[in-house]
Amino acid sequence: MGFNMIHNFEIKRGCIVYKDGSKVVLFDTGCVRTISVEQDVQGEIFPKVHKFVDPTVDQILGMDLITQQVFIDYPKKELVCGEETKIASPIAKYDLDVVAFGLLTVSLNIGGQKRKMLLDTGAATSYLLEKYAILGKLAGEIDDFYVEEPNLFKTKVFSLSTECGNGMVSINYGLPTKRIERTINVLHVDGIIGYEWLRRFKVLLDVPNRCLTLGI
Repeated sequence: MGFNMIHNFEIKRGCIVYKDGSKVVLFDTGCVRTISVEQDVQGEIFPKVHKFVDPTVDQILGMDLITQQVFIDYPKKELVCGEETKIASPIAKYDLDVVAFGLLTVSLNIGGQKRKMLLDTGAATSYLLEKYAILGKLAGEIDDFYVEEPNLFKTKVFSLSTECGNGMVSINYGLPTKRIERTINVLHVDGIIGYEWLRRFKVLLDVPNRCLTLGI
């Protein structure tokens, strides 16, 4: 990613999508490596991204290239990559841990217990292991997609109070499919936290210093 580059983005099914020159990029901290449509020779990824997110995406930007500070203003839909970015009115700061494959995790109070969560800007729906999710209030059923699943799938979602700075917000968590659960277990986390938590805020993702700041 370039230094001090500013991009206006759209939210497509909970994902950040923006134009970078001739490329249409999906910004995905839950993805290990950056991949272009040309590199997806087996057609395992982009046909699903095109069907369920945006048919024009031709690059997924993953954690191998997300190495600087990144400022994501969800309300204004603006993304800034650069080392001098600050949040004027911070409300919370979280330490980030690096787990397998360079992915990032954040520890949050969810339903009264600390949970270690994969930080995934490419996840429209957050997930918790079933034994934790069902402690919340059943909030219905939704359709979702996951790149390793062949099709859309249905999942029940449960509402749990979730830490957000000094306060708590109600977030829905889906019951993971077997493939999602396998990813959660491989990473030794309790679940995945994404768009539904982040969308309210200005977000400073400081990868070099391993911290996450939220602002309003």
